[in-house]
Formats: sequence, C-alpha cells, structure tokens
Amino acid sequence: MKSKLVFRVGAAAILLASLQGACFAQEAVGSASINRVFGASIVPVSAQPYAADEVQYSIDGAPAVSASLADAIAAINAPQGTSARIELSSDIVVSQTYTLTGNKTVTIDGTANGYSLQRASSHEGALFSVQGGSLKLTNVILDGGASVTVEGDGSWTWSGVAANEALVKVENALLTLSGTTKLQNAWNTSGNGGGIYATGTNTVLTLEKATISSCEAVNGGGVYLEGGARFVANGSTSTDVRIVNNRAKNGGGIYVTGAVSTPHSLKLINIQGNSAENGGAVYATNEARIISESENHNIFSNTPSEFELTDYVREGENKLAVQVFKWTAGSWCEDQDFYRFSGIYRDVFLYTVPDVHICDLRIRAVPDETLKKGTLEICTETWGSGKACFRLSCKGVLCFEEECRLEGEGRFVREIENPKLWSAEEPDLYDLLIEVYNAEGSLCEVIPEKVGFRRFEIKDHIMTLNGKRIVFKGVNRHEFSSHRTARSPGRRRGRGAAP
Repeated sequence: MKSKLVFRVGAAAILLASLQGACFAQEAVGSASINRVFGASIVPVSAQPYAADEVQYSIDGAPAVSASLADAIAAINAPQGTSARIELSSDIVVSQTYTLTGNKTVTIDGTANGYSLQRASSHEGALFSVQGGSLKLTNVILDGGASVTVEGDGSWTWSGVAANEALVKVENALLTLSGTTKLQNAWNTSGNGGGIYATGTNTVLTLEKATISSCEAVNGGGVYLEGGARFVANGSTSTDVRIVNNRAKNGGGIYVTGAVSTPHSLKLINIQGNSAENGGAVYATNEARIISESENHNIFSNTPSEFELTDYVREGENKLAVQVFKWTAGSWCEDQDFYRFSGIYRDVFLYTVPDVHICDLRIRAVPDETLKKGTLEICTETWGSGKACFRLSCKGVLCFEEECRLEGEGRFVREIENPKLWSAEEPDLYDLLIEVYNAEGSLCEVIPEKVGFRRFEIKDHIMTLNGKRIVFKGVNRHEFSSHRTARSPGRRRGRGAAP
C-alpha cells in the first residue's frame, strides 16, 4: 500500500499536533523498554523514571503505556500494529529529529492543554520527519525556538534558534493538522519551508484547523511543496486555517513547485500578512499545477472576467474549475434594491490567440465643439510585436487606411472631416477594421469594430448630445422579475415584479 501525504487547511493544525507528539515519543527511546513494548503483552516499565518528555501511547487501541517520547516512537515504528496514538503530558524540548516510518496511522494529541514541542537551542534540524504512513497532529504547538522583531522599516530581526530545516518534513506520507495545532517561531536560515516541507507524489498535506505563523525560510516561509505533493485546505470557516505573518524570498505563505494543488485547495484559508520579494501569499513556479487565487479572481458578480491559462496547461487531460462566491468585497458596490443570487451569468469558454495579439483595445470617437471635425483615438496593448493596418469606412466608402507598429502600449490618432454623428434617432456608425501582422508580414488577427462619433455635454445644467437637448422617452424601472431579468422593463407584470 502506497503512502500518501494529505495537507488540508483545516487539517493543518491537526497534522502539526500529531507530528509533534510523534517526535517527542521518539526522543527518549530506551532499548530495554523497546523490547518490553514489542512483546505480545505490553507491560509499562515503571521502574525506570522518565524525565519531562514522558508521554502516553497506545498501539491498535491497547491500554496506554507511559514512556519517553523516544521510546514511544521506537515502539510505533516497529512492524506490529496498524495504528497508534500519543498523548502529551507536558511541554517538551526536542533536541533531535524524530522519524516516523512504516505505514501506520499515527495521531499525536496535545490534549486540551495544547502542550508544545519546542526546538532545542542545540538542534538545527526538523522536529519530525514523516516517511510513509499517516500522521495527524491535533491540539499541538510546534515551536521553532526563535523569536522575531519587526523593525520600523519592515525588516525582520531574528534571535534564538537558527535552523536549516522546516519544523516538519513529509515524504510520501499523509499529514493532517487539526484542533488548535500551531506551527510557529521557526527560522530556517538556509533551507526551504519554515513550517512544513512536503515532497513526493504520494504526499498529501491536509489542513483542517491550524495556524502557521512567524516562520521564515528561503522559499515558502509557511509551507513548501514540491515533487508532486498535494495540498488541501479544508477549513469550515475563514478562521480555521491561517497561514499568516510568515516571510521568505519567494512565497511568504506558500511556495509550490512541481506540486499539485487541487482546485479547492485554498478553500476558506486565511493567507495574510505574509511578505516576500516575489509572491507574498502564494508563489508557484512554471512546473506547479496551481493557479494563484490572489491573481485570478473577480469580485463583481455581473462583469466578464478573463484569465490567461497558458502557463498552466499540460499535455493530456486538464481540469478547469471555477469557484463562485455569493458575497465578496464587490457586494457593497452592487448593493441595490433587488434580490442577490450567486451563479455564472455569462457563457464560459476557452479560446486561443496568436503570438501577436491585441489584448486590450480602447476606441474613442469625439467631434469638436463645431461638430465639423472628429478625432478618432485608438489605444492598444499588444502581446508580441508586429504591425497593424487600420481601415475606417462608412456605408462602404473608405475614409482612410493607415499602418502603425504594434508593441506594448500604443496610441493612434486620426482626424475625420465632417463626421456623421451618432444619436438614438440617427444611429450612424462607421466600420473600423484592424488587421494585425507579425514581424514576417503574416496576417495573425482581424478585429472588426463599430464606431460612432458623438459629443456629450452638460450646458446650463442640461444634458446635451451633439449640441441638442436629450429627451428621455420611457421610464426606468429597476425591479426584480422572475420571468425575465433582474430588471423589469415596460408594463409587463410577473411574479416578484412591482405593479
């Protein structure tokens, strides 16, 4: 049976707690007591007094045994049994890396007291290394033994333990954090991952309820994922899973490379206050199968959104998922007198564009005060470089044809004599055709647009269009109709429409 590492946001706290407990159990292993524990009947060794690292552990639901953390982990690593549990009895200082091996399902519980496992001043490595199987940390505090002071200029000054590994290392195993688990105060001066380092295609990191804070590393101050490791944040509320106030060169909160993050992996996770030169919240390399939600989102419910997926598409099967929220920061801007619903109001589709592409286009056609001359302004933003040919015509008659270079942001302006004016009564429109060519002269893109010249002004407190007063015909009705749209025009009455 292959091992898997599960990391969910809600489970992060649980997982950390379990790891801490396991490490402590491994710390005080004594060879004499190991033989007693491995026997068919487990007999507590009461003759040997244990220090402050004493824990209670059991395997496969057997009666709990008192032992040092090291002895407990040594017993759990033995071939017998499929599950084990460690309960902490006090805070423990960890001076070595405790390794969990095999395929057991292990839980480390800090109990309601929330006992801590703290890195000793002489220890530079991880507190726990999980290699295979499953580890769940619940109600445990993993403390890196360092403290940070934030200066006025935003810089961090560390004191205490300077380590070279994350608090928890996971390879091809399942790691779950829950309860009140915390990973904190870890200063990884030369490695990746301040709180958690996860690697391996069978690794799943699950955070159900946890806080990872005040950690620093080269990459991934809070969490570092690589080698196909999967990450799942599964909190029930926005305060269950918190990755806050961490720091790194890349990815202050989370760093992802060659890892897979499921579409719902950032569900109800609080990632804030993290700092980095690149990607304060989440940093993903080109090899990572993740789209940063901090960049790819839209807070308004009825406006179109576009996201470039080029760097995320791989050969073979790809899955595209969209998460829809009912309430966002944009809800305040849309707070009007009609019912609110969540959903997708527009078509969803994928399309490709050529190497030379006008990605943003703005056209303004405005007559001067005399209405005898008009100015046509075309602003473009282009991917790649090439040239464009602009053709303007009206009812089949060519007005002008001109070429210009395309690269980055560009602006094209042309004056039009005696332009035909647009109004609701006489909606005269021009045809603008834009042809885009690459550097070799090959046609890449054709963009047709309708253009209308009009001049809107307010004169003497009166709205005018093309120098004439605007007369509004009809009544604006902004009411809900279950039969038509959010707005109920005309005299039609439907369920929910006002009389």
